[in-house]
Amino acid sequence: MAVFTREALGELQRRHTTSSAREKLCVIILDGMSVKRDVSLDVLSGKLVGYIDLRQGLGLYESDEVPTVTEDLFVIAVGLTSPWKIPIGYFLTN
Repeated sequence: MAVFTREALGELQRRHTTSSAREKLCVIILDGMSVKRDVSLDVLSGKLVGYIDLRQGLGLYESDEVPTVTEDLFVIAVGLTSPWKIPIGYFLTN
């Protein structure tokens, strides 16, 4: 499942329109990490968390076959000539 946030993309667009050509230079970095495999109950929402599919209620998986998250991969934009980082998205994988 891939998630790209509107806020991050909006911030990139804002930087593009307000920054100098030098300040716009950036690279895209992919950074992954292992996640403890766990499914637990979120007491505030009353929902189970820890599954790959965050779009609950869309019927993409049968309840017994939804895989749990074991790794995530982050997509981060990092300024080359100015000190900024914007995490623009992530992928939850099994």
